Amino acid sequence: MARVRGRQPEDPPADGSPPPQDTALDAAFRAHLPAVYRYLYARLHNTADTEDLCGEVFMRAVRWLEADRSAGEVRAWLLRAAATALTEHWRDHYRRAATLKASIEAYRPDAAASTDGERAGRQLAAVLARLPSRYREVLVLRFLEGLSAKEIAARLHLRPDHVRVLQYRALRAAGRTGGGDGAAPASED
Repeated sequence: MARVRGRQPEDPPADGSPPPQDTALDAAFRAHLPAVYRYLYARLHNTADTEDLCGEVFMRAVRWLEADRSAGEVRAWLLRAAATALTEHWRDHYRRAATLKASIEAYRPDAAASTDGERAGRQLAAVLARLPSRYREVLVLRFLEGLSAKEIAARLHLRPDHVRVLQYRALRAAGRTGGGDGAAPASED
């Protein structure tokens, strides 16, 4: 995304026809993408997630931009949409983390042995078995051992922001794999 600032306008069509006219979305994208990107990146510190959320913001803007709006209104609306997308992103992220943490707590050997706890533990073991070893390691250190991203980074010789990315990806992968359906383990990273 950082390359957007230095991007040159599209070349004219090879057949000699005039270039297509900019739509309101095209103009808003070119004018406001750097500000929306900076806003999101300053809060996420993750290029992939920032690019995804920028795409969501501008997809939300498609209908809203059909009406004639001033540049100030467009910028304010896009930044508000970015804040909303960011809130939804973190809400989903922590909801998945809380669900996984509850499953891990049920799997702990010192947890009360109940039928539901044992079933949850088996599901968790199946989900963890399907994850790549790096993802599994980050989740176990984070949720079973209770280490912070900084502590995990020191142990694995990574940067804390990379640990957070791995944790996020691991939670997404765990959410996609579900539990106990007999699928094959995921390939190693």
